[in-house]
Amino acid sequence: MAIQPDTLRKVLAFCKLEFAVAITKTEVVSVRVPPDVKAALVAAAEQERRSVASMVEFMVLDYCRSHGIVPARPVKTTRVRKAP
Repeated sequence: MAIQPDTLRKVLAFCKLEFAVAITKTEVVSVRVPPDVKAALVAAAEQERRSVASMVEFMVLDYCRSHGIVPARPVKTTRVRKAP
């Protein structure tokens, strides 16, 4: 079974995006959800052999791709350390 060039391009783009996101994690997102939603998230993460955080990231990026949403490029910020 041959892989179509377009399919291969999409897979490579997805992997590249996943890798790029994985090495630039600096933001924290905290949400409250009902217990059944959390249980579903944990079950999905376990099935995919991912952490819950990785599963959330995957689901958001997958949703964006399937709905034509292009995530904005992160703005580089410089953290200034306070003198002791």
